[in-house]
Amino acid sequence: MLHSTLNSDMNQVDRRSKSRLACNYPARVRGYDPDGRKFDEQTVLSNLSASGVFLHLNQKTEPGKDMFVLINLSQQPRVSGRTGFSIAARGVIVRSEPGPEGGFGVAIAFKKYRLI
Repeated sequence: MLHSTLNSDMNQVDRRSKSRLACNYPARVRGYDPDGRKFDEQTVLSNLSASGVFLHLNQKTEPGKDMFVLINLSQQPRVSGRTGFSIAARGVIVRSEPGPEGGFGVAIAFKKYRLI
């Protein structure tokens, strides 16, 4: 099912195949900048769905680049000493735009993910 809603400026229709959950889960993002240099950055998600994430990075990126994201879904320690459940995901950047307070807002569409 395709969800269709008007965004905040009421000029564009938002068409997504999966509902989004506003959240602030911590995440670790690895990828390459536009010059081909590797980066590894800690951040917090803005929203999450079954098809991708939106987050903010200090690092400039560009659409089409592959990314790896490790999302921590819980702060509760496991018996093994690890912290909660996580999602490990590989995806591709579908949007990267300057953020309102610096940095960049980045939308990543999942290609593959698993719960760990």
